[in-house]
This record gives sequence, structure tokens and C-alpha cells, in this order.
Amino acid sequence: MTTPAFPEYVSWLRAGGLSEGTVRLRVHHLARFSKQYDLITATTEDVIAWLENPGWKPATRLAARSSLRSYYRWAVETDLVAKDPTAKTRTVKVPPRAIKEAPQEALLTALESVGERDRLAIMLAAYAGLRRAEIATLHADNIGDRMLTVTGKGSKVRRVPIHPLLEAPLRSAKERGGYVFRGADGWSPVTPDAMGRRIARALPDKWSAHSLRHYYAGHVYRASHDIRAVQQLLGHASIATTQIYTMVDDDELHRAVGAWAS
Repeated sequence: MTTPAFPEYVSWLRAGGLSEGTVRLRVHHLARFSKQYDLITATTEDVIAWLENPGWKPATRLAARSSLRSYYRWAVETDLVAKDPTAKTRTVKVPPRAIKEAPQEALLTALESVGERDRLAIMLAAYAGLRRAEIATLHADNIGDRMLTVTGKGSKVRRVPIHPLLEAPLRSAKERGGYVFRGADGWSPVTPDAMGRRIARALPDKWSAHSLRHYYAGHVYRASHDIRAVQQLLGHASIATTQIYTMVDDDELHRAVGAWAS
């Protein structure tokens, strides 16, 4: 099979400002696809057959299709292939799903079980809604008197108010200077994966750093019912992504009907 031109494609992705996590996911999907099909000669039928994987959930299938569409967009523009085999594939429908928001008990348990450094990382996820990569690369220069300046996905910059519980630890971090969370060399930032693992280890019941981001968003939305504000705070490009926080669970539905019935 033809060796895929991953280095050039990866450079193209990075030049577009994609996060390293997205780049790795794109390459992962391409590597899997290229084990079964030649990327240069693959047909629409080949793509459809690969996406039919019965073991995939809709979200996985959607991400895999997006990776192939991204690659073939680049391949057509660089004349590596003449036709895009993904052009006539159907859009993958992903049913709405309830978010997995870490409960407050899990957050409190984690905060009580770790040292100062990990406590701050956990709080930045739970009280500022930062992604693991945003926590890992937070620099003292990004800490203002009342706001954090956060560089998120696609190198998009947003400003997040500093929660009262974060004021003291962030003030100390700003006084120290440099990256807030440093790697083994003592000056460069830790990796997003390492940050995610550190937070996950502190949380009980297999909760993750992202579940703390959901905790933050859920609390902000329930307090304000301002979905646009939540969108900006989380750095979502589309309001559709943020709308998962407007979904209600079964208990809330039962309470609504019970209130009417009584």
C-alpha cells in the first residue's frame, strides 16, 4: 500500500492552529484506515465500509469521518488525489446525550486528598471550566486581577472570570512566575495527558478532568440560564455544543410532571 504523507498533512493541520490532541486523533484514524485501504486509491465504497464498523458509537464514527474528510480535503488541494472519496458519504447523526458531570462529593473528596499543586489544577477545571490542555499550559502572565486569559482549541483566546476560591492560589502562582504547572525540567509546562492523568487519579469513581469542566458549566448554566455566556466561558465555537447543558434528566422531568399533577 502507498505510504501516506502524514508529515506534510500534520504540518498543514498545525498551521491551521489545531490542537495537538486533534492532530493525534486525525493521525490515529488515518493510520487505522490505511491498514485496510490504500489512501491514494481508496473509493467512496471503501470509506463507507470502514465507517460501518458495528463496534463504533455514533460519536466515534463522526470523529473518524471528520478525520478522513480533513485528510482528503488536503490531499485534493495538494493534488495527491484527484477525487475526494468522502465527498458523497452521509453525515453521521449523533443523538443528544446527557453530560457526565462530576458530583460535588467527588470534587470535595479530590480536593481533600491532594497537595497544593494538584488542588489548584482540580479547581481550575471545576471553578474556571478549563480543559486539561488549558490547565497544563497556564502561565503566570495569563493571570489578571479579575480574569484569566485562556488560549483554547484552535488558538482561540477567551477571558474567564476568576472564581473567589481561585483568587488566593492564583495570586501565589502569579507571584512565582512562569508556567503554573511545570514539567520535570522545572520550567516548561506539563503535557495535557499528564495533567489529565493527575486530575483523574485524585477523583474517585473514575471521574475525569472533563467531568469537572461539565461541573463548572452545569453550575453556571443553572445559576444564570444564559447559554451564550456559558458558550463564551467554555470557548465553544458553536452554540450547539453548549446546548447539552440545557438538557434535563429523568428526575427533573418527573418533578415537572409531579408539580403539575399536584
